[in-house]
Amino acid sequence: MPAASSGTGSAGSPPVRQPSGRADVGGPPLLEVQVRGSYREIGRAVGEAARPLIAAAIDYYRRHFVAMAGIDFAVAERRTAEYLAYASRHLPQHVEELEGMAEGSRQTVSALMVPNCGEEFTCFVEARPPRLPGRRPAPDDSRPLDRRPAAPACTGVVVLSGGRHIVGHNMDWYAVDVDKNVLFDVTCPGGTRFLTIAGVPYLPILGLSSHGIAYVGNSVYSSDARLGVPNVFVRRWALEAPDLASLRERVTFAWRARGSNHTAAMRSGGLIDIETSATAAAEIRVDAAAPAAAGVRADPGASAAATGRPLADPAVVGGSDGRGGVWYAHSNHYTLPGMARFEGYWADESRARLARAGRLLAEGVERGDDAFDLVARVLRDHAGAPDAICGHPPDGAPRPDQSITVASMICDLDAMRLHACPGPPCSGVYREYAF
Repeated sequence: MPAASSGTGSAGSPPVRQPSGRADVGGPPLLEVQVRGSYREIGRAVGEAARPLIAAAIDYYRRHFVAMAGIDFAVAERRTAEYLAYASRHLPQHVEELEGMAEGSRQTVSALMVPNCGEEFTCFVEARPPRLPGRRPAPDDSRPLDRRPAAPACTGVVVLSGGRHIVGHNMDWYAVDVDKNVLFDVTCPGGTRFLTIAGVPYLPILGLSSHGIAYVGNSVYSSDARLGVPNVFVRRWALEAPDLASLRERVTFAWRARGSNHTAAMRSGGLIDIETSATAAAEIRVDAAAPAAAGVRADPGASAAATGRPLADPAVVGGSDGRGGVWYAHSNHYTLPGMARFEGYWADESRARLARAGRLLAEGVERGDDAFDLVARVLRDHAGAPDAICGHPPDGAPRPDQSITVASMICDLDAMRLHACPGPPCSGVYREYAF
């Protein structure tokens, strides 16, 4: 991987600089891009700085996409045109960002759209999605599952305890992306700044923002997937949300192509988790003023209260220690009321990861463990390997369809610092970046 970039972009591009407040603690190299400007300028700066990484990723996808998704890359490239039309109509600013990345990396937009429609092509469900009134279903690109999908195996955790507000996330994706991480320090046209670690050639989809929000999320396998705005574009938009109410509006907007899980916490102490399908949503909230209680809303106009230790599904999703300490976790299946009817992923591994994370978090919060150390310990956990929270492929060269924890991050909302680790955190080093 190239060393951190400290040069300048080409004419018309904003400068690419080292992020301020970096604590250099060694470990593998991590390309760092700090940029502010228009969305096209942001994308172009990333494309120029990460051009070799993007070229290597696209080349690998071209050669191995059949193993990853069951269809040829060229076929997928043609099919992205329909998704791009929805994104261009509803989130044109982030299409401009991708166009800028294409210009800077000297790739075509259609080629970059394939990985940015990665969930749309690879998150297979066990049955063909139903035909939806007024909207064509997504193309049936795969046969029903005869094996567990390899890549999406992310785990997100939150601890609000002891006066600390900490959010952590392991992003599991195809092993080819483990050496293509970039540290993004981006200031958007409206003034929102965010820090994140993400692979290229993807748009960034999670991180810590200047609004005091830490936002993470996980793939789910919604059975009502359809043509619409790809999930990457929805989550990129949500990353700039100024508050949790706005974030909810963005992740549930009507033109999304598929479902996802969205977890966010605020520096002020609020927490929200939203599960979506293409056509429905449910949420659970923790009010900063009453952290031992959570509101659950599965349908508009309907609500229920859950108080005491469990926030939702007892023992695996979230809970309170009764003294104001709260923990929450999510993996890759639906957990909230009303959403199981959209479930398309029945493998035990996601449920086992969630149960393990929940058990570790509950025990740590009950003991009064430091919230940051507790989150880091959970993200490095290997119980249940190879289907562990900290994911590794089997020994030897990974197959194209095998996954790994490609990056891990911890957001310290109190200090407004991002701790980013390229690759599995068990063997990597978290590097600290400050606003």
